[in-house]
Amino acid sequence: MENEFEHDMVFLTSLTSGHSMQVVDDVIWLTTKIVNVLYVQHPGRSDGFTLVDAGVPNSADEIIGLAEQKFGPDARPDAIILTHGHFDHVGSVIELIEAWNVPVFAHLQELPFLQGKADYPPGDP
Repeated sequence: MENEFEHDMVFLTSLTSGHSMQVVDDVIWLTTKIVNVLYVQHPGRSDGFTLVDAGVPNSADEIIGLAEQKFGPDARPDAIILTHGHFDHVGSVIELIEAWNVPVFAHLQELPFLQGKADYPPGDP
């Protein structure tokens, strides 16, 4: 699988980029440049989690690093859930799949956009 944006730099950032926070008992939030990814823990398990979204390009190491810091060495999610296919939510998904070998889920209506078969419609001003 190839990611055409793999080596592109994202020049946007926020003041909280690189910071994580325990939002509630079962949710950890990490900001990667301009977007958040979530680690949603499984109730009753200290090691299991699902990753929601995959950040911007070139953020896989940061996402993996926080997973290992919070859940132990070689930690990996049971799955990755993509909320939608914008670059800032799927930017590191290929690298994360290669590192973790986990399934990725998205809504069926998102598949044409995620697979490059359709462009998102223009925004409604």
